[in-house]
Amino acid sequence: MSASADADLGLDAQAPRLVFCSRIEDLPGNTLGALVYGSGARESVAAAGDPRLVAVPLEVLPGSHCIEAWVTGGPVTCGTLGALHFSASADHLFGFLEVEEARAGGLRHAARDAYRQLLRFHTRGEHRQLWRIWNFVDAINDGDGDEERYRQFCLGRAEGIGSHLDGYPAGTAVGTRNGARRLQLAWLAGRVPGRPVENPRQLSAFRYPRQYGPASPSFSRAMRLGDQLLISGTSSILGHETVHSGNLAAQLRE
Repeated sequence: MSASADADLGLDAQAPRLVFCSRIEDLPGNTLGALVYGSGARESVAAAGDPRLVAVPLEVLPGSHCIEAWVTGGPVTCGTLGALHFSASADHLFGFLEVEEARAGGLRHAARDAYRQLLRFHTRGEHRQLWRIWNFVDAINDGDGDEERYRQFCLGRAEGIGSHLDGYPAGTAVGTRNGARRLQLAWLAGRVPGRPVENPRQLSAFRYPRQYGPASPSFSRAMRLGDQLLISGTSSILGHETVHSGNLAAQLRE
């Protein structure tokens, strides 16, 4: 198999290493970026003054680690481009962007603007391959029908991406409940493309029928990078329908 074919299969790409910590002081020195969870995360991140840290207002289970860190090889440099923050090594990049919904004109416009900024940034840089994206959306299921906030987010994300991507990265859209109405995006990218992976038991999210909203969710089920698999967030789905309601064990098996 040729080197170019290897790259197409995601065999040459290698994601940063995932490390869990309980304290910011315990982060490895070559941390590329870290998600810090908890109701007091914003204050802790502000006090640390480290641009690689992202505060996420989500509580963790008792006894769980509250920091999800991505560790790379070699030195890390940090930078900003407007509201966009990034940390990069030779092969990897971790980005973060936060958009106030009110200033953008609502969640749909915030998502559209955020993804346009993200894609403009990556077309100019060396780490052009998007691997995985975290989206944190306050009150994600509020609203009825097409006005549900998740559907509005999906619509704005699709408008922001447009025709700029040949394939979708892995991704999650996770709800928060703090009333801040800030859309947060964090992502991993690199120089080499990975291989999007779909689940044969599920219809690809980007092919969902109209009943789920005016725009299908724009993500792949997973992204293969070498011997690593970056999985997306998804419900217990068979085809395109939610199954095993009320049965957590069956949901996990699915």
